[in-house]
Amino acid sequence: MVVKKTWLLIYCCTLLLAGCKLASNPVQRAAGSMEGNWICTDVLNQIAQAKSIRQLKDYPPYTELIFMQDSSKLLALNGQVDMITLSYTYLSGGDALQVSDLEGNEEAYIKVIGDSMLMLSNNFSTDMWRYVKVAPESVSPTGSVDVPEVFPLLLNHTLISGAYTVKNVDEPYRIVFRNNGYIACSSDFTRYSLCYNGSCNTYSHQDLIYLSNERYGDFYGWKIQDSTLTIYSLLPVSMPDEITEYKLDKPIWVMEKMTAAI
Repeated sequence: MVVKKTWLLIYCCTLLLAGCKLASNPVQRAAGSMEGNWICTDVLNQIAQAKSIRQLKDYPPYTELIFMQDSSKLLALNGQVDMITLSYTYLSGGDALQVSDLEGNEEAYIKVIGDSMLMLSNNFSTDMWRYVKVAPESVSPTGSVDVPEVFPLLLNHTLISGAYTVKNVDEPYRIVFRNNGYIACSSDFTRYSLCYNGSCNTYSHQDLIYLSNERYGDFYGWKIQDSTLTIYSLLPVSMPDEITEYKLDKPIWVMEKMTAAI
């Protein structure tokens, strides 16, 4: 009888300790829901309203965060800038994250709100930015197979992807800008990339787009007015001892949108 009571006591203590361990380790449960692509919806909403990238007043630290599986590392994207690798640790029982670069310098603070929203802040601004989780299968990702980026596609979808009629020609024709950065029905260019942040600021105060084919590529300007998208050539304006700036020149495409983005 004493032996049975002893084993029963040991068994109950084991269950109790296991329960305490699980209750004190919510990070394990939170980590599973973090994996994947998180997009800054605040910047996309501002871009959709302004129909412009250059008119944005508040730039987020990162346009996209990608949390890797079973890792304390994450990838961060800011427009045309290459992906950078960051590290993070959980705070406050798994409800917040401290983000640092690989040298340990503090980069940002993230508040975890449920399974589908993050709030990011840092020491360089009083602003906070919302990030929403995007299922990779909901868009056709770019980048490598292992680390797909979805922000460039959502940016294209928000602004210019779709079918258009080119009007500034003798015989109007149809052209298609796809979400994935490809151009169909054009004999001039086959790829496009909207310029966001990074080197765009040194080129021009206008919105820029990079158009290319297999042999050639260059920057152009663009504007949206109602349902009309106009692509402009750029005119260099040089000043002594200053970086060359580019201004809008002649329109090369004046296009009326026909359908929703595809």
